[in-house]
This record gives sequence, structure tokens and C-alpha cells, in this order.
Amino acid sequence: MSDNKHTPGPWEHSGSYVFSPGNRAVCIMTDSVFLPAKRIELGSPNWDESMKTADLIAAAPDMLEALEKVEQDI
Repeated sequence: MSDNKHTPGPWEHSGSYVFSPGNRAVCIMTDSVFLPAKRIELGSPNWDESMKTADLIAAAPDMLEALEKVEQDI
């Protein structure tokens, strides 16, 4: 693994939250980039897109590890 400074994975998402091991919140999906942001609620028009984004964010540590393995093989 590299010297990257990030919250160790695996990350998982549940509703509007992405969690690291120990249920520590990595991020909260919101409907705004401005603070105070309102958490995305189930049934929101942005729910499906936000959940796809949360899946991608949750996969980040695994993707980084896979890319680092590929880099070693080059």
C-alpha cells in the first residue's frame, strides 16, 4: 500500500452515509454543496444518483489498492 493518507477501508454506504470500519462516517450525501447542507432523504428526486455516487465513494479504497497492484506490474 502507498503512503496515501486516507481513512482505511473497506467503506460501505447505508442510506445517505458512507462509513469506514467502526461505523465512522467518511461522508454524507447531501442535496447541496453549500453549508448547511441537508441530508438526502429516501424518495428525494436525487436519491438514485446519490446512492450510485455513494457506491463509488465507498469503493475508493478498493479501487486504490487495485490500481497500486497494477502499477507494480507495469
